[in-house]
Amino acid sequence: MHRNPINSSDSRIYTPVTLTDVDNDAPTVLDIASPILGADNGSIHPTIGASSVEQESNKFPPAIPYIIACEACERFSFYGMKTILFTFLVVHNQLSERLAIVVTHSFIAIAYLTPLLGAWLADSKYGKYQTIKGLSIIYTIGQIMIAGAALIQLPKLSATVTMFALLVIAIGTGGIKPNVASFGGDQFPPTQVKQIALFFSWFYFAINFGSVFSTIITPKIKGIQW
Repeated sequence: MHRNPINSSDSRIYTPVTLTDVDNDAPTVLDIASPILGADNGSIHPTIGASSVEQESNKFPPAIPYIIACEACERFSFYGMKTILFTFLVVHNQLSERLAIVVTHSFIAIAYLTPLLGAWLADSKYGKYQTIKGLSIIYTIGQIMIAGAALIQLPKLSATVTMFALLVIAIGTGGIKPNVASFGGDQFPPTQVKQIALFFSWFYFAINFGSVFSTIITPKIKGIQW
């Protein structure tokens, strides 16, 4: 029997523990780590170790290519339409230049105000995915409507359809604007720091590529006699 060597006045009794008292069947650290560590020298297991984890961490989540491609197409659609909108209002809808300017700038202003609505819907009501899906459908309907307005030969009726279509497009594009980038970032686990940075580089490249390319090519398409 032994007394506490630190405090000799302590009256409590301490029983020494010997090696024979240890449960030999209890798992050790190496037993627990054996699926990952090698049995011989503690090296990383070739199939579950660092190389496998690194390969997995370098991959983009499956949804990322679709998010980037859709963003490029959406920006192409928006800026391509906006590039020729003034001409369309004046020539096809026969609006005055002054009224066409008011309509064009009002449309742009609404498109950059509705992100407040989209952010509120995503954060408080439906979540990012459902908000993007629902407002993308609305956005597509608006683009179909304005394309249909170009087929209407009656200027007043075409102008009415165009105004309503622009409002629908402004709600759709503004609604998804604050959610797509953050929705893409949500696809990554926190460990993929480099991949997240790479995603945002590609994402904003897609935005600029779609807008610049559409601004160049859409006026050329408009000039083709179909």
